[in-house]
Amino acid sequence: MTVHSESDDRELLDGTDLSIGIVSYNAVDALLSCLRSIIDETSEIQFEIFVVDNASSDQCADRADEIDARVVVIRNDRNLGFAKAVNQALVRARGKYFLMLNPDTTVSDRALEKSLAFLNTQSANTAISCRIVNAAGETHYVRRGRAISSIRGEFVRHMRLERIFRNTRFFRATVNDFDTDAVSEIPFTQGSFVMLPTQFMRELGGLDEQFELYAEDYDLCCRIYQSGGRILHYPDATVTHIGAQSSVGIGLIAHEQMIVNRYRFFRKHCGQWRALCFSAIWCMGAIVDMVRHGRDRLLNRHGLDPLTMARSKFTALWFCGLRKARPLPQPSGQDA
Repeated sequence: MTVHSESDDRELLDGTDLSIGIVSYNAVDALLSCLRSIIDETSEIQFEIFVVDNASSDQCADRADEIDARVVVIRNDRNLGFAKAVNQALVRARGKYFLMLNPDTTVSDRALEKSLAFLNTQSANTAISCRIVNAAGETHYVRRGRAISSIRGEFVRHMRLERIFRNTRFFRATVNDFDTDAVSEIPFTQGSFVMLPTQFMRELGGLDEQFELYAEDYDLCCRIYQSGGRILHYPDATVTHIGAQSSVGIGLIAHEQMIVNRYRFFRKHCGQWRALCFSAIWCMGAIVDMVRHGRDRLLNRHGLDPLTMARSKFTALWFCGLRKARPLPQPSGQDA
C-alpha cells in the first residue's frame, strides 16, 4: 500500500499550510455546513479543501463546487469507500499538513488555525486530534490505555457491564483515565478529525484501502505508533461532530461493514485467533441483547428498536457463518 503525490519529486506547494480531505456520500446539508464553517473560521492560514464525492445522488458534488474557489471536488462514478477516497485527496494535497475531516463536523473558534499552530511545534511524526463534541456540546468518549485491542474492554462493553465495573480497576484500565482538558498522548483517535504532516501521512501509505468503511482510523493509529510516531489530544481546539450522517442512509449495511472491517483490523494487528475471540464477544453481546429484547417484550416493555435488533441478528448470524456483509451501495446499474 503506497500513496505518492502526483509528482513524487515535487515539493509541497509553498504557501499552502493545510490540505483538508473530506469524503462525501449523500449528506449534502451536513457537508455544506462543514465547508461554510471552515471558510468562516479560517482566515489566518492558507488552505485547500478536497471534497471526494463517492457517487452521491443528492447533488453533494455540485453544491460543494459552488461554495468557494478553494474547494476542489473529486467526483467518483462509484462508491469507492472511505479509505480510497481519502487517499485520492492525499495524492493531490499540496499543503504542509493534511487533515482528515468528516463531512458531518463543524469547526468553531479558529479550531483549524489553533490545531495547526500547535502541530507546528511538534515533531514531524506527530498526529493530533482536537476536542470533539456532540451537538449538545458534550465531549466525545476518548479511549486510552489498551482500549483498542483489549479483550477485557470488549467483553465489558459488549456484555453491557459498564455500570457494574465503571469504578473498578478491571474496567478503568480500558477506558478514558486522563484529563481531557490537558494535552495528552493517546493511542487512538476517531477518524472524524486527524491532522498530521502531509509527508508523514504519505510515508505511512495513506489509509489501508481494505477497510472500506470503519476501522481505517484504528489501523492508521496503530501504524503511526509502529512507525515511531505518536498521537496527541489537543483540547484547545473544538470541533462538533454530529455523526453517522453518511452511514445512516445505508442502514444495516453500515453495521455490516463495521463488523467485517473491525474483524479485518484485529486479524491484521492481533492475529487470527485474537480476531476470532473478539468476534465471539460481539456475538455473545448480540445474543444478550436479543435475550433482553425477548424478556422486555414478555413484560410489555419497549425492547430494542427494529434497526438495533437487525444489527444484533446480523452479528450473531455473521459469526456463525450464516450471513455475509453486503457491499457498499453503488449507483443504479453498477455492481460493487
